Order: sequence, then C-alpha cells, then structure tokens
Amino acid sequence: MKTMIVTEHLGFSELNYSIFSNVNKIVSSSLKEVSIVPMDVSNKMMQILTAVMNVSEMSSFSDGVVIAANIDHAKEIASLVTNSRKLLYLWDLDWMYKKMSFIEVYEILNNPKLDIIVRSKTHQNVVDKLLKNKKTLGIVKTFDLEKIWNLL
Repeated sequence: MKTMIVTEHLGFSELNYSIFSNVNKIVSSSLKEVSIVPMDVSNKMMQILTAVMNVSEMSSFSDGVVIAANIDHAKEIASLVTNSRKLLYLWDLDWMYKKMSFIEVYEILNNPKLDIIVRSKTHQNVVDKLLKNKKTLGIVKTFDLEKIWNLL
C-alpha cells in the first residue's frame, strides 16, 4: 500500500527508530511504496532505505495513506485536500506533556477525515473517551506498517 509517514525530524527518538526500522524492513522485502516526510530538517539517525520527501510533497500525495504520529502533524494531514486516507498513529498522548488547547485536541481527534490507531489499551481508553461519533481503529504497540495496514 502506498504510504507517506510524517515525522517531526530524522534525528534520534524512540518513535523514529521504530518507524525507520519498520520501513527499512518493509521496503527491503517487498515492492511497497513508502516515503518519509520530516517537518524539520535534521541529520538522519540511521540509514533510511526509502524516499525522504520535502514537506511540500504532502499536498500532491494521492491514492494512499498519510500517517502522522502526533496531534500537530495530524492537524496538518487532516487539512490536505487529497484522496489519500489520513491516519493518526498516536504514539503518545501529547497533551499530557506539553501545553495544548483542549478544544484544539478535541477537534483534531474528532475530525471525520482522520482515522486513529493508538499504542496501548490505556491510550485507547483515554482517546475513546474524547471521541464523539467514532472509535479508535485499534492498538499497534510498536510502529508496524503491516499491522497498521491490516487495521485499515
């Protein structure tokens, strides 16, 4: 499945390691088309075996899945005017660690253009309480594209 993953940067983080390791495994063992879009320019923490695209490429990505891993990036991908499916893989509950507007978080999570997958049952319980007319698609403990695609 054609997929674009939006990351904060290419530098070291537990999330990036999980994403890049999984993407490298997927692209080296199959013909799946996966690209990475960092929002901020940085040095790569490890070799990435797929295309690293500029932020401007997001608006022309179509016929696939665009994945964000935090609330800020979910807002960005939800605003894209493309036929791609938009997905928030909620790695962390961002609003627990930094000051964020509750109304903004609530509106992003409840955006009908955005599907949500979480990392744990605890995250699912919290997020489902914030959702009005939808539920999370499921739980994927570590970033695993195959499992994510299967939930879609």
